[in-house]
Amino acid sequence: VTFVSNTGTAMYNSGTTDATSSPVLTNGIFDGNSGVAINSTHSSLTIMNATFNGNSGGAIYHGYGDLVLTGVTFNKNTTSGSGGAIQSASSSLTLTNAIFVGNSAGLWGGAMHNTTSNPVLTNGSFFDNHAASHGGAIGNFNSSPVLTNVTFGSNSATSRGGAIYNVADSLGTSNPILTNAILWGNTAS
Repeated sequence: VTFVSNTGTAMYNSGTTDATSSPVLTNGIFDGNSGVAINSTHSSLTIMNATFNGNSGGAIYHGYGDLVLTGVTFNKNTTSGSGGAIQSASSSLTLTNAIFVGNSAGLWGGAMHNTTSNPVLTNGSFFDNHAASHGGAIGNFNSSPVLTNVTFGSNSATSRGGAIYNVADSLGTSNPILTNAILWGNTAS
């Protein structure tokens, strides 16, 4: 499945609080789309063996549902908002064998931004991602990701958290768990 140079949203999935859409994508390419490549709410979305390259507006926005990503690569996706590759809000996110390279956000999370989400990432790498505000690779708000076998290298943030930025308000917590992780050469002012 290939989505190339679409304007707006390349793929839109939506359900209601009582029902969800449940697309499954295998061997997909999302390249050069203008606007978020995938916008998915109240949806159980599964993506296997996919590449997201050079999408402006971000690669994936996912809220209120399950998002399962296996064998995905995010390369040079950008957004003026948060989460150059993935923005996750109030959702369940599971990533396995994920690579994030050269993604950027105008606000939080050059590669990923999580709000009230507790993603589980196993076998991942984050290189050369940038946030104009907080969290060069990952920005977490009221989110506690579990990261296992991950590497963060040469990510940067203009303000705080060259690799990861965590913050919570009085209603939540932000306590990431990192196991077997390497953080090397990440910078923030």
